[in-house]
Amino acid sequence: MTITLLRTERLLLEGKDALDLLHRISTADIQHLPLNSPCDTLILNAQGKMECRFTLTKLTEATATLDFDEVTPQANSAATPHQDHFKKLMDHYTFSEKYSLSPGGTQKLPTQSLEEIQTEEICRIHLLSPKIGNEWLPNGQTAPLEINLRAAIHDQKGCYPGQEIIEKIIALGSPPKKLCVVSSTTSANSLFSPLSLPLPLFSEGQNQEVGLLTSLIENGNNALLGLALLRKTHARSGTKIKTASAQIFTVEKSTP
Repeated sequence: MTITLLRTERLLLEGKDALDLLHRISTADIQHLPLNSPCDTLILNAQGKMECRFTLTKLTEATATLDFDEVTPQANSAATPHQDHFKKLMDHYTFSEKYSLSPGGTQKLPTQSLEEIQTEEICRIHLLSPKIGNEWLPNGQTAPLEINLRAAIHDQKGCYPGQEIIEKIIALGSPPKKLCVVSSTTSANSLFSPLSLPLPLFSEGQNQEVGLLTSLIENGNNALLGLALLRKTHARSGTKIKTASAQIFTVEKSTP
């Protein structure tokens, strides 16, 4: 199986209007955020879909670091880096605010063996933790409540882009799709190339498309473990779903 490798890029945000601007356009309650307390933060569009996700650490009342997960680029990739997209969003929302953004460097990850990388990926899947490049992209297409990011949306902080949509979904009880842990066993047709994910998933009996397989890894003893974004009607534990090649997966658990 192919695991999406990430690196972390840091930006330094400074200026008298910097954190006030970011407070207004993000899901974080930055005004009440304690110093040196990392905070999972999102910027959404008017439809409540994700444009950016980063870890914000407020250093002073006018300074913060922003850490962005970036997919390790592949040859001939034309993908726009995550933090570059953030810079364009800041420009879009800026009127007369005074702030500056400067590179904070690449955060070096410890060297890991293949076994350690696989173990970390299995833990991520069990925790229903979404990864850029798998469960979401910074392209305004992913709903955060569908991929287990409710904790990144702070209540009682006031307006931000997409707030009305988010509050409506919360009031209804749950989003139309849920992130699920799914499992299967390997077989002769279990050939998943790096380009095969996300992979459409179908109901076992009716051949109706019900979601996407977004992450997949071998879990020992011919077992497969993955994450899938499924319609909530098919997100119940024990539900059987399949790929177009008839590989059967079982839903183990889903987001609340």
